[in-house]
Amino acid sequence: MSRTTGAGPVSSVSEAKTQSLLIPCGVTPETSAPSPDGNWLAVLNDTPINTVQIVSASNRQIVATYATGSEPLDVAWTPDSTTVLVANALGNSVTKINIVTSAVATIAVGTTPAGVTVSHSGVFALVACTGSQTIVKITLATNATTSTSAGMAVLRNINLTPDDSVAFLVAASSSTLIRFVVATSTVTTQVASASHLTGIAMTSDGVTLWIATKTSLRPYTIATSTFGVEIAIGTTSTLGAWITPDGTFVMTLDVTGQNVKIVRIATSIVTTATVGAGPNWLAVTPDSTTAYVANSGGYTVSKVNIAGHASTPIFAGHASFWVSYLSGWVYSSNYFDNTIRAIAA
Repeated sequence: MSRTTGAGPVSSVSEAKTQSLLIPCGVTPETSAPSPDGNWLAVLNDTPINTVQIVSASNRQIVATYATGSEPLDVAWTPDSTTVLVANALGNSVTKINIVTSAVATIAVGTTPAGVTVSHSGVFALVACTGSQTIVKITLATNATTSTSAGMAVLRNINLTPDDSVAFLVAASSSTLIRFVVATSTVTTQVASASHLTGIAMTSDGVTLWIATKTSLRPYTIATSTFGVEIAIGTTSTLGAWITPDGTFVMTLDVTGQNVKIVRIATSIVTTATVGAGPNWLAVTPDSTTAYVANSGGYTVSKVNIAGHASTPIFAGHASFWVSYLSGWVYSSNYFDNTIRAIAA
């Protein structure tokens, strides 16, 4: 059984006490992704500009800009941090860019690719195509593709087990969890809840998948394909799921309530941290102490003390759409300002 406590305190917006740097970029910056080696950040710029820009962690400046397909929506890095893959939702393609050689390849996939992830081995990538209702596997050495029907529209969130054998996806506007066995391209589905699913996150050991529904968080044991008890979190408007690196907490965004719902996994106790309007994405620091929330309905990023569920708004720019942590700094993509704000964590 879970119990819910109140929201933590919120201080006034502060910029003077927080070291930050404004980085002009392309038009309408959205999704970003840090490289595994901590040296680079890839930032997507939406239509009409259709680019990905590379920010250097060493000087927090844009060092390269590459054209993508139409409406770049998601981005992922290879494990060696040399290559980015961009899912182009209106281009029905993935753009593969080697940032060392600047070699660019366009790979045709299914209709409306919404999400992309790269295997831990770096051998292949998986693409979730919402329009064609397919999962596309790209062999990265050759750019060859194979397509498997998922039987339903799939969301962008793809989680691979550490051994790259199984991927999990969420069906759009559905309560269905999709399991994809990579070696055989086999798809199976399970109903995870009476409520629609809004995100999934896997523990680093690959043992448990946490599922966010509109009203709850629920654990799923991967080895046995069994669901645990749903934890009610006191909202009907969640978005996404995130697990702290130490495995202590699982979190989801409460969009309507303008909160982060934080569950201590060992006890199922739910706490609430108040954030800004339109929370859209979340990034967790490697030490598992702090979460940063992008507030797309205002001008701030919320800094959340996870254990204490206290939050502090930090000025970022107009419509913080996405937030990523990279080498001691947090980067906010400010959609209407056409800027990236680098904030010292």
